[in-house]
Amino acid sequence: MGRNDPLPPGTSRIKGMDGSLALDGRDVVITHKSSAASGAGETRYPLEAIVGVALEKGPMFAGISLVIAGGAPPHDGPGNPLKVNDLDKAEASLFRDMVLRARDSLAEPNLAEQLRQLAELFTRGMLTPEEFGIAKAKALGTYLPADDPPQS
Repeated sequence: MGRNDPLPPGTSRIKGMDGSLALDGRDVVITHKSSAASGAGETRYPLEAIVGVALEKGPMFAGISLVIAGGAPPHDGPGNPLKVNDLDKAEASLFRDMVLRARDSLAEPNLAEQLRQLAELFTRGMLTPEEFGIAKAKALGTYLPADDPPQS
């Protein structure tokens, strides 16, 4: 991936018969060749809009279709602008996994931001020291149910 042409750091690309797919950390870019049934051109899809990546493995090659939120479901016929065909099967599997991991990492809360927000709530007096300690332990993954104060 990315070995045939220079790409910015952090970008991965796979090439197929009718185009290529690239992941730059924020978007998946599909570039179709002029011979592609869906027509030539480049389209960017933000990771937030990608709800799935369909991998269709054939006997020798694979195809990747993006599934976009609110978009039409993927189809196998010619002209699917969300699909690139005739990809190396191993590279296609790796690329699919990379896109899904990148998309999933967007949903993970930023720990530093969570801690900053908790500290702000504490300094404003909206959390007691006990509540702050419990919330911080939960954010850090060190919380134990035994840490809860007794309920009266």
